[in-house]
Amino acid sequence: MTPSTPSPPISPVAITGIGLYAATGTSSTALWGAVASNLSCSRPVSGLNVPAADQKVEQPYFAPITALPAQLKSSSRIPVMAQEALFRACTALPEDRIGLRILLLTLLPASSPERPNAGNLDREELAATLSETHPALAMAEVRFATADEGATSHLARCIVELHQGQWDALLFGGADSLTDRGTVLALAANGHCRTDKHPEGTLPGEGAAYLLLEKQETDRPCRALIAGLGHALEENAGKAANCRMTALTESIEQALDQAQHSPTQVETIVLPMANDPPATLEWHQVKRKLWAETDDSNHQMEELLPQATIGDTGAAELPLALALGCERFDFNTPSVERLLVCEVGQGAPRGAVFLKKNV
Repeated sequence: MTPSTPSPPISPVAITGIGLYAATGTSSTALWGAVASNLSCSRPVSGLNVPAADQKVEQPYFAPITALPAQLKSSSRIPVMAQEALFRACTALPEDRIGLRILLLTLLPASSPERPNAGNLDREELAATLSETHPALAMAEVRFATADEGATSHLARCIVELHQGQWDALLFGGADSLTDRGTVLALAANGHCRTDKHPEGTLPGEGAAYLLLEKQETDRPCRALIAGLGHALEENAGKAANCRMTALTESIEQALDQAQHSPTQVETIVLPMANDPPATLEWHQVKRKLWAETDDSNHQMEELLPQATIGDTGAAELPLALALGCERFDFNTPSVERLLVCEVGQGAPRGAVFLKKNV
């Protein structure tokens, strides 16, 4: 990984609306309350066992699911969750929305050995469904991308288009569900899923979230400002025990450079990462590089870990984490004005988004 170069400052982008649909419901306040209290309602999958190394069996665990019927397949759950979240984000659109140029970008799961059918969603049908969610979306440009290509990098490219004047507003979001039987079994078989015998690993979850983004000049209520972004690919993903991990550090440095802030000015960090040794070791390396070597040895950061509460939400992870960050600004005991939202997955993409409170 080559050393990162200073990133030029960017014009902040305003987050003016949030819509989500998760195990905690449709309220970002409820999501914040559950994560802040370290609430975990994970439970074993009833009647589902996987072979263990000692020739015994283990029961996989998953996070609480949304209010959708449990028997509903992922291919049906994802569109419903996406539409529910999108509708709520659209309520923040300007009342005078005639002729508004809107880009709607939705992150979706990609097929993988553990999720061979994840990429089989009918995108044409989903595009039609999302366009019918709100009258303002009838003429919107609808795009899809896979989260494994890097959620933060997709967001950065869309923000460039927003600044270039191609769009008046951007709806950025994602939807995913890892709670189907096939995915849980595949994760457990590969040793990536939390079980009753092994408390470390992925906690399959589900959810959806969208954020309405506009240029900072808007005179409408603003939940937070995106002041910096950074992204990179980790060539040693999953190998933190034996290798030096650099991509997340580089991503955070890029985001801080753009926002013209230092690491010690970060008050809160949102880390949607799995509870497993590789992720924990990677974050340890990042902290030693960016914070342990600073002059302010007393600097304390609040760390929010949404996966412990709502599980791994796949393609929805970054949008949900951004919604959580916005809600953190509304909580005043104690209050914070600067935070980082990180993208940390099992794949190579890493990212960081610097949020500022709109004061």
